[in-house]
Amino acid sequence: MGQKFNCMSVLGIDIDEKLIENANDELKNVINLMDPLDVPLSARLAHGVLEEGSVTREALKRNRVVRNVQFQALNWTAEDWERPAQSPFDVVTCLSVSKWIHLNSGDNGLVKAFKRMFDVLNPGGVLFLEPQPWQSYRKIVFDPKQLEHFKAAKLRPPFTETVVKVGFVHIDTLAAPKAQQSKKGNVGFCRDVYVFKKPD
Repeated sequence: MGQKFNCMSVLGIDIDEKLIENANDELKNVINLMDPLDVPLSARLAHGVLEEGSVTREALKRNRVVRNVQFQALNWTAEDWERPAQSPFDVVTCLSVSKWIHLNSGDNGLVKAFKRMFDVLNPGGVLFLEPQPWQSYRKIVFDPKQLEHFKAAKLRPPFTETVVKVGFVHIDTLAAPKAQQSKKGNVGFCRDVYVFKKPD
């Protein structure tokens, strides 16, 4: 995503520290596979890749996203939550995770997460929300806490009214693409993405 949209910086967040560790390992692999002239020294130092190589100004410009990609373990609903040091952001993506926030933290935790997403955005910033449908919740083998939150849940996807109450403006809905077919069936998710803006 960072490379495709030429982002100045990207912060990937997940509650699972093991997934964050895997992401950082993959980032090191990407850096290792790149031409040394195309990788800023700061990226190599920051991510533990120490091969030497000079960096041209043009290479630095082309590959600033590699230098500025970071991954961090963070729980949007934690009581001791601290906003990321890199914030505020221009864009927050919440893709295929709202169900897990909802089941693990309940209605109140989900609202808290949306409020914090609002708080970390610049004025005019955008939230892309891809909520899982309610029927997908029923496919889960619940632990006791999740089952309690499931039974008590009053909020339902796609959470549009809830997100608007936090302060966002719903500006668009990107319709789900047709499913891509493979020999094994559908590939990827086919869900609408809801676009919200923090007022200027």
